[in-house]
Amino acid sequence: MKPTTKVVCPKCGAEIAISEQEHVTIGLTIGADSGLGVIELPLANNSKKAADRIKQLEDAGIDVSSLFAMTKPDGGQVIAIRLDSVVTEIKGGGDVRSSHLFKQHVLAQMFKMLLTRTYVGKLNKYVTKQCPDGTYDMSSYTERMKMFGYDYTWRVLVEELGRQESMFKHGDTKCFREDNRWYNKELAIAMIDDYFDQLKSLLHSHKTHLYKKTGETYICYSGAEKILKGKKDSDYGYLYLNEFAQVFRAIKMYREAIQKATTPRALYNAVKAFVMVMPTLYSSPSKLEDRKQFIPHQCKEWQDAYKGYGAFFSMQNLIRFHRCVFFENRKRMTKEASLKKLDSMAAKETGWYLLGALKQLIVDNKIDIEAKQKEWKEKKLANRK
Repeated sequence: MKPTTKVVCPKCGAEIAISEQEHVTIGLTIGADSGLGVIELPLANNSKKAADRIKQLEDAGIDVSSLFAMTKPDGGQVIAIRLDSVVTEIKGGGDVRSSHLFKQHVLAQMFKMLLTRTYVGKLNKYVTKQCPDGTYDMSSYTERMKMFGYDYTWRVLVEELGRQESMFKHGDTKCFREDNRWYNKELAIAMIDDYFDQLKSLLHSHKTHLYKKTGETYICYSGAEKILKGKKDSDYGYLYLNEFAQVFRAIKMYREAIQKATTPRALYNAVKAFVMVMPTLYSSPSKLEDRKQFIPHQCKEWQDAYKGYGAFFSMQNLIRFHRCVFFENRKRMTKEASLKKLDSMAAKETGWYLLGALKQLIVDNKIDIEAKQKEWKEKKLANRK
């Protein structure tokens, strides 16, 4: 019996296709400067299925225990490498731990802000305050949020809108919708209107103390240079009424630009442009005597968005990675049901409500915040070594 003629790759075992004719030329005379480019020989089994390709490798004696076939969203197939740690996490909880997913850094920040600390003179240090029932006192969140100052509110808004612009550009619609639920055009307009109203209140509070200089009406005000850019040194401490009028016109102009923004990029650029021309947005009192200067209070709509954003992603992480669930009629809900309930709450409830839900989730699941913080700190130090 005539032996079967085969041409195979010595490394992967792939078989080269040979026509049914008695002879076929498979050799090429190639010179260094032949200019033929990349030459590919036809395979006998040219299947595009990843499983068939893995079978070919296995037939060639290659260990394929860590390989598996995967179908891409567009229908194409690829050969993927199985990572035991990732597979274990998916089988155990359905989610993969990654600092780049699900905004896991938000949970650490929320834990830090939730804890109320009091100074103990005997110990010469701050200790975590607890309630009579032994749970953590988590009443200091709002006050700690206010301590960030007014400039922080606009910085957060600009950064979040910048991230949304990037998400939208790369087609990450799910994350874009979750972020845009809190930081959006409506919030930007509410903040700019609030800033306008606070400036008007400043002017009205000084209307009984108007002065005139070279025929122009002004008010005496320490820190005027933080409201208007380009003031001369000789004019520090004076705010002319015509300058107020210029500021008010500018605010209305930027508000109109924000209102007309129809894309995430246009909204980001409009808000950023407004922030860059309004110096008060980035002024915070650094000294006690500076507190008499005009430092606007945080917009209530921003406070609600900030609480909702932090509480939503914190609860999402607690449910996904820390075995936390909601309770209904004193019975534990499943992980899937808890995530569904969280999405439902976020769609219709305020940020204040979600913050309360986060505190209740921590208490119901007996989460030791300080123990978690210690665990994360140890892992962070271990990764540095």
